Amino acid sequence: MGICVFLTGTAWCLAPSQVQYVGVEFSVGYRLFLGSLAIGVYAFIKKEPLPKFSKVNITLLISNAVFLYGFNYILCYSALNYISSGLVSLVVSALIIPNILFGYIFLGNNISLKGIGGAFFCLIGLSIVF
Repeated sequence: MGICVFLTGTAWCLAPSQVQYVGVEFSVGYRLFLGSLAIGVYAFIKKEPLPKFSKVNITLLISNAVFLYGFNYILCYSALNYISSGLVSLVVSALIIPNILFGYIFLGNNISLKGIGGAFFCLIGLSIVF
């Protein structure tokens, strides 16, 4: 988990330079393409079998990818034109709180101790910054 936090934090430090030279949409597109390519190469090397999905699940996966990653990153990167990348990263990290609540309300997910702990550390980080 520490590696994930470190890599995500450093990515937000580099985000303004990503959108400085190319358009936001192109920056998000090639970043997600390179990530999916890396996962594909890893799966090929490990000889992982391709999962079988129904047409309904493929539609849900594509809509999830477009809305959760595509539009979300486009809006976040566009915000870098107006506010500091540190503030954008704080807002994105704070999304854990509504995700837990909306998952409970709309999807009936249980609120786990890990989720509460993540939200707690998010609030501690926000309070330290402000």
